[in-house]
Amino acid sequence: WGMEASPPRNTVVVNGIEDEAGGPIMRDKQPGDRIRLLFTAILVPSKGVDILLRAFAIMRRKGLNVDLRLMGKWGSDEYERECMALIEREGIRDRVEFLGLRMGEVKLQDFRDTDIFCFPSHYEAEVNPVVLIEALEFSIPIVTTRWRGIPLIVQDEVNGLLIEPKDPQAMADAVERLVTDPELRNRLGSTGRRIFEERYTLERHLRDMEQAFLRLPE
Repeated sequence: WGMEASPPRNTVVVNGIEDEAGGPIMRDKQPGDRIRLLFTAILVPSKGVDILLRAFAIMRRKGLNVDLRLMGKWGSDEYERECMALIEREGIRDRVEFLGLRMGEVKLQDFRDTDIFCFPSHYEAEVNPVVLIEALEFSIPIVTTRWRGIPLIVQDEVNGLLIEPKDPQAMADAVERLVTDPELRNRLGSTGRRIFEERYTLERHLRDMEQAFLRLPE
């Protein structure tokens, strides 16, 4: 009669990043001002790039004064051609910009210039996207999906708006709420920055890692 081994202890330590925003960022744009949307990830179907483009076309047809910037590398030439054809069909080429890969101060400035972060991912292994933490760092309200580990970072009506995956209309509607309501944008962005300071700084990550190792059995 052998003794069963005790189950291992699971400890979750969330990602942490260096605070390069330099503190909370306040944005004073009002209804009617041009609003900049940003997406950051590898440009593949499971990250929802075509969903976002379809949503953006809906926004433009409704007359929203928005620009869309997409940062990242294309996953394939075929998907790039598909998305470019979609852009041409929808007539939104003049308001969509592909930034490619960005690093350093250029990338930081892109985040500073952003009003709303859009992340319509339905990627199978989406666990703890660092790009969402970066958006919180820069006080940016987020519109993203109720998918996998994303709601652990973005709480609906707290630091962003959550929608169901693969729904361009829901994405367009959520962004429209933020575009037309500066107070809501600022509230979600400010709360996101506070959550970043409490949970996602590099210092907090290192402290939590140290505590996790100290709790290991002898």
